[in-house]
Amino acid sequence: MVRAAFPWPALYHDRRLWHPADPGTPAVPFRRDGQESCSTPDDPGSTPKSGGVRARSESIRSRADELLDRSAALIERSRALRQRIGRPDWPEVAVLNVEDHEPARFLRTRILEGAGYTVKECDSAGDAFEAALGDPSIKLVLLDVGLPDGDGFQLCEQLKAHRADVPVVMITSIYRSATARRQGLDLGADEYLLEPLPGHRLIGTIDRLLMESPPGSKPAIITTDGTGTILALNEPAGRLLNLSVRGAIGRSLLLFVGAERDRVARGLQLAASGQVVQDEMTLVPRERKRFKVEVDLNGSEQSDQSTVEWKIQPL
Repeated sequence: MVRAAFPWPALYHDRRLWHPADPGTPAVPFRRDGQESCSTPDDPGSTPKSGGVRARSESIRSRADELLDRSAALIERSRALRQRIGRPDWPEVAVLNVEDHEPARFLRTRILEGAGYTVKECDSAGDAFEAALGDPSIKLVLLDVGLPDGDGFQLCEQLKAHRADVPVVMITSIYRSATARRQGLDLGADEYLLEPLPGHRLIGTIDRLLMESPPGSKPAIITTDGTGTILALNEPAGRLLNLSVRGAIGRSLLLFVGAERDRVARGLQLAASGQVVQDEMTLVPRERKRFKVEVDLNGSEQSDQSTVEWKIQPL
């Protein structure tokens, strides 16, 4: 007589199946039919238990807490912004961000939201015109010059014709000539900025335009030739340099520039050729402590002499 082999491997596949469990033994996961079970060893048929519901509940609660924290942070930033620009009575300060290039639009929106602004976006001239006229909460328009259905110059002129009280900041990485800048300002733009630019300069420009009581002092303006020799300056510029107007004329403005002198000199050459240059530099006034400034260089043609206008704003 032939006896069939006893299935010892199946019996001993998991030693816990034949090892008796003591009362109170915690559930030990083991596998049956390719699935994991949380049954106790002496009760292999008990119902599987899962922590999935609890995990999902904790995940939802965590996301809700994050949203509440973010909302509170936005409210606080908005309050700080309204105090900063002297507009505590405004419920919000909305900026219309007009840009057809999505990555650039996203970056500007992030910078503005981080400073407390409410941002509304458009990617075409037509949509931007409708939004600016139909939404009274919009306090400023940040306008890209190149748009798919028109150019920013025309849109700026139209916006100023219908809402002259709304500042328009034109921004571009392409139209960098002094002629383009003059055209934008002549059509009503309040500022003309070049990309790339630091986020703090963008925020500082917008803050300044929306302040209830903007700084009353005139900007410091210095006119030089193409090599940096001072030809003319106003009184605010003389105060920055700690020189009288008469004493400043004929000096090289580059001698009042700190460690960035070589870079500023290259920018001066570009400006003299008709380009707009926007930069930051260290100003070293006579017998006073040095400090950081924003500087805009704009070339112009006067008779046969190439001149450059320096607009200097302390940071």
